[in-house]
Amino acid sequence: MRGRRGFRGSSGLSLFRSLTRVVNINGEIRANGKKCNSCKICEKICPAGAIQVDSNNNKWYYFPRKCIKCYRCVDKCPQRAIMVFP
Repeated sequence: MRGRRGFRGSSGLSLFRSLTRVVNINGEIRANGKKCNSCKICEKICPAGAIQVDSNNNKWYYFPRKCIKCYRCVDKCPQRAIMVFP
């Protein structure tokens, strides 16, 4: 699709952001504990502080009331452990 910004030759994040604008995803995020390696990238990248990772217990805490639905954590997770559920 030429002429449309964010589709051809772009990163997955811009495509995901474009799709979220069109579909208006407002789902809750969840982490797969088997895939998570407690790297804390999601905790560092979250602008709202809605995620906390306890690497001692290998636990992942999500605070939905703080979440601003930017889904940066979903895109940046190297293990693909975080998913969006409607």
